[in-house]
Amino acid sequence: VEEQRQAAEKAAQTNQQWLVATLRNLSEAVVTTNEHGAVTFFNPVAESLTGWKQEELIGKDMTFRIIAEDSELSETNDIAAHSDAQPEITILLGDYSILIAKDGTKIPIEYSGSPIMNELGQFTGFVMIFKDITERKRVEEALEKSLSLLRSTLESTADGILALSLEQDAVPIFNQKFADMWQIPEAVLN
Repeated sequence: VEEQRQAAEKAAQTNQQWLVATLRNLSEAVVTTNEHGAVTFFNPVAESLTGWKQEELIGKDMTFRIIAEDSELSETNDIAAHSDAQPEITILLGDYSILIAKDGTKIPIEYSGSPIMNELGQFTGFVMIFKDITERKRVEEALEKSLSLLRSTLESTADGILALSLEQDAVPIFNQKFADMWQIPEAVLN
């Protein structure tokens, strides 16, 4: 019986070490708290994005603040500036979410959060996962700039232009001069 208990304890310890190693090596930031809001896990990516160190947070209460994009941010920056303030992760909601790091740096992110429930369905904590999408936002903005330039060029051309695609669900691209030239009703164009 004692051998079985020791084997079960060793298996549980091995499993826990494997889970911690997995969470530490994810490319996303992972933060977990217990049912009282005290931080129980904070991986290296979370440290890098938020500016908080695991040693500063484990066992301490953490506030996850999610605010609308048009909210006043000066209050948030003031909180981040005070080292004696309760640790906080602030996420600004808008067209995309923005993480406000400890030093006030704003980082575009994707995030999800979920309660942690035990096998009895009781709340035992919270997990927050977030990922830096700075590079994706840069690429999206460059693409939008290119598309805007293309649209401007298309509309400023003296000729009527229609561009079709061989793909079945593709929407044709045309300029207003094409629509005027062929007298295509507005209802058909939309």
